[in-house]
Amino acid sequence: MRAASEEADEGLEGCMRRGLERLEAAHRLSLPRGRRGNAWETFEWQRLKRLIARTAATCLCRYTGCPVYLGDIHGGEPSEGLGGKDADLILGCPMGAEETRRIEQQLERVTAAWLHGVLGDDPYRFLGVANIVELHTVAEYLFKKYVEAGPPYVVRIC
Repeated sequence: MRAASEEADEGLEGCMRRGLERLEAAHRLSLPRGRRGNAWETFEWQRLKRLIARTAATCLCRYTGCPVYLGDIHGGEPSEGLGGKDADLILGCPMGAEETRRIEQQLERVTAAWLHGVLGDDPYRFLGVANIVELHTVAEYLFKKYVEAGPPYVVRIC
């Protein structure tokens, strides 16, 4: 059973890595022009964050079989302005906290390494963010309510 789990993990990480490489090839990526430490406030980061979220969602749909929603959440509440710092993804099926955390760490690791190459700098310091991809599930009450409410709180990606 352990080998199957490790194979699935590599599949998710490989999917994310390939998706980010395609993203870089297909889009003219504009880099955040903010000062180091607050670049997350720029339009460029908000656009890039959504492209990263769509890439992650495609992989999550394929490897979990769950619908995936994008929420623009800042401090646990829907953003009412520019947007949050990180890509908030919500899995449309319940999953345990440990499994959710494991998947989130995989997505975060791959995305941070890719962004380091794109930005030429530590993405966390440059953007001023604690994390890049945050994964939630409908097992969390607040996120279940956002999914039930639908737009403008969340948008189903796949």
